[in-house]
Amino acid sequence: MSKLFVFLKNWLLPVAMISGAGLYLMFSRVSFIAPLRPFALELVNDILPVTIFAMLFFTFCKIGIKEMKPRRWHVILLLTQTILCIICMLTIKYCFRSGDFNELLAQGVLACLLSPTATAAAVITGKLGGSPASLTSYTLESNVLSAILITILCPMIHPIQGLNLFAAFITVLYKISILLILPFVLALMIKYSLPWLHARIAALKDISFYLWGFTLMLVTGLTMRVVDINASDYRLETALVVSAAIVCAVKFTFGKFIGHLYSREDMISAGQAFGQKNTSFTIWMALTFLNPISAVAPGSYVIWQNIFNSFQLWKKRKAQNV
Repeated sequence: MSKLFVFLKNWLLPVAMISGAGLYLMFSRVSFIAPLRPFALELVNDILPVTIFAMLFFTFCKIGIKEMKPRRWHVILLLTQTILCIICMLTIKYCFRSGDFNELLAQGVLACLLSPTATAAAVITGKLGGSPASLTSYTLESNVLSAILITILCPMIHPIQGLNLFAAFITVLYKISILLILPFVLALMIKYSLPWLHARIAALKDISFYLWGFTLMLVTGLTMRVVDINASDYRLETALVVSAAIVCAVKFTFGKFIGHLYSREDMISAGQAFGQKNTSFTIWMALTFLNPISAVAPGSYVIWQNIFNSFQLWKKRKAQNV
């Protein structure tokens, strides 16, 4: 049992992705289980926002106010994300026709760019030798920025039926705030009103990491469903997968480059901050506020970033065992 636990701890990310794909195939292909597929889909859609909220809440409970001091590389990465998202939105709005190949591909890229930093990124950063405190602070900043950008940009390129632009902004802001802002507010309230409970929550080791593994399993299943539904459009799906790989590589590389300008610790932290994204939230966002097929991009981003993270963790373990 202990060997199994160690294996799951070391290889949680690929195990979660394989499990999610396997569960989807089981519910969609096995004849006596297939009738339960609508119930399973509804259950996943209900559970996913809860797990996203929980991951952020547990992460923010570990933030100390003194640790929230922004660093220079925080500002550079946040400005870069903002500029890239605005350029992508303007390209979608003014250069492509609605619903065509290029517009859908650009929506997938935009979804990847809008994604906030993953709550488990601080855990991975710590394991790799970076600064979890700095990364956790950036995670909060990234979530606030993503909430603002999604609220402003998504209704402009994919209007909500029956709502004018202002009403769409309010609707998106409400849904996004519940998932991204409320967990931080709740964590602060517990910290100052129930410090004993806050201390116990903050002492829970790696809980965000394991919640992320569970969420990753659900997200992989949802991604498989989107790919399955749009299986006839192989060209678009392939382009979305490839574009996600390119965005993933560029973001990790750029983050590490910016962090390298300051220190080795910052190189690790900035690389994870800019490259490791909360794709479970991003897939939900794409399915809710963009064309659903665009979710293939952040869905495949899950695979690319976790392949890279698994490689980094393996390399770190190998170096420690030498």
